[in-house]
Amino acid sequence: MERSDHATEGDPLKRGEDGTETVTGAASASGPKKRSCKGLGFSRLTHWRTAVFFLSLFLCLIIVFAFSFIMPCPVRAQYLVTWKKTFSESVTYEFLAFEHSNDDKVKDVLFIIKNTNGTLNQTCTEAGLPSPCVFVVAVDGTDGDTLWERPLHPEFQWAHCDQGKKTSRTWHCLMSHSGNLTAINKNTGHVIWQQPQPTVLVGSLPVLSVPDLDQDQVDDVVLVASNSTLTQLILLSGKTGAQMGSTVVLDSVQTANHLIHVTVKGFYYILLQNDTDVYGLELLGIAAKAGLKTDKVMEAKANSAVTLLPIYQSNAVSLVRTKEADDSSDLLVVSGNEVALINGKTLRLKWKFSCSSVIGKPSLGHFNKDGVLDVVVEDDVGNQTKRVSSFIILTC
Repeated sequence: MERSDHATEGDPLKRGEDGTETVTGAASASGPKKRSCKGLGFSRLTHWRTAVFFLSLFLCLIIVFAFSFIMPCPVRAQYLVTWKKTFSESVTYEFLAFEHSNDDKVKDVLFIIKNTNGTLNQTCTEAGLPSPCVFVVAVDGTDGDTLWERPLHPEFQWAHCDQGKKTSRTWHCLMSHSGNLTAINKNTGHVIWQQPQPTVLVGSLPVLSVPDLDQDQVDDVVLVASNSTLTQLILLSGKTGAQMGSTVVLDSVQTANHLIHVTVKGFYYILLQNDTDVYGLELLGIAAKAGLKTDKVMEAKANSAVTLLPIYQSNAVSLVRTKEADDSSDLLVVSGNEVALINGKTLRLKWKFSCSSVIGKPSLGHFNKDGVLDVVVEDDVGNQTKRVSSFIILTC
């Protein structure tokens, strides 16, 4: 009994030891199995992630290549350093303009020829014109290819383009030919309007671009025609080309040159140069004299009596604008023996320089490193010798 009791007391310990050993053994036996299951699941997940990544990358590459072929890159213009355009058996005229006729950043070339047919298989006969006729041609400034050409009735007198000035008109070049005035769009070559010459006197260049005078929301133009006894001013609608009002006649005024000028206060003047002087005419006064019905503000400012405002009195030879595209820039007056600069804001004299005998027209440019516009004048000092003088044009 005692032995059994001792045996019984010892049994739990042994069972505990055995149980502990058994549990530990079981745990040690089952542990590796659990870890191997987790590792297997993680390995499968990693494979799925890799597969999804490469599938996404493959789809992206397919989309990129597909759009690369569907939407090709735009063709770049081939800019040639030099090019040559030949028009066989053609007569050329003294007209050359540089305008943006297409969408590239290079200016194109506009000129006029006389021939029986053009370069784009157009003939004068097909256009219902006598042969040979006049062709207005625009060629690409990058390679010389013909952009467009427009056949017109001969004979050619003159042509004028806006030279990049921004206006509200849909045409950019005005031609005088065969007793007609024709307005042409520089981008397409289409004729916007054509009107007969409004006067027997042929207008002279340049054509003056002025603000809207007939209130049709389109800028208008002024033609200046002159002979040895008088000068005529004709106002034309920029929208239709029809004459607005009557012709303004200036008796005993012969015009050698003319410009449009804008003062700092916004007043427009037409500057007329004759053999001796430079005069100014206020645009609103000209419009009132022509009988235009302007708004109340313009009528209040305008004076029906057209008076010549003296700007500079001398034996003027040429009148030059210091900035070609700026209608309010300073004006350079060159006479036989002096050079004078007129303030563009006030139309008053800035300075003048005496010379012996000026040769030709002055040259404007930057001839030093101060960044201020200069002028170079050739002066004949006698003994078959000429002196080149350079002046600084102060902008203040």
